[in-house]
Amino acid sequence: MRTATEDTVIPGVPIAKGESVYPSYVSANRDEEVFDEPFCFGVARNPNKHLAFGFGVHFSLGAELARREVSSFFAERLSRLKSIELNGEPASSPRSSAASRRCRFDTLAALIPAGPKV
Repeated sequence: MRTATEDTVIPGVPIAKGESVYPSYVSANRDEEVFDEPFCFGVARNPNKHLAFGFGVHFSLGAELARREVSSFFAERLSRLKSIELNGEPASSPRSSAASRRCRFDTLAALIPAGPKV
């Protein structure tokens, strides 16, 4: 929660000094004016102006390590996959939780053929 320090207008919504404002990272990370296809997972999206690691003085020191870990994981995992496909339709639409700032499916069944043992 944040408190407005001055009167302002954020895309058509007036906010008076002293009012409480909840900055929603879930919503910001799906801003159609910032992201092409904001509801699609685009691991190769570049530049990716998401707010998952914070910003400014609150930017995460571990951001680069996390990016490298995820990049290494996908490179290794995808090199071993012949295919991956949805197994039917998702059981639900993606839903978000304001408390955890995450958007997720309750379930998402996928078919991943077994590869050679390593």
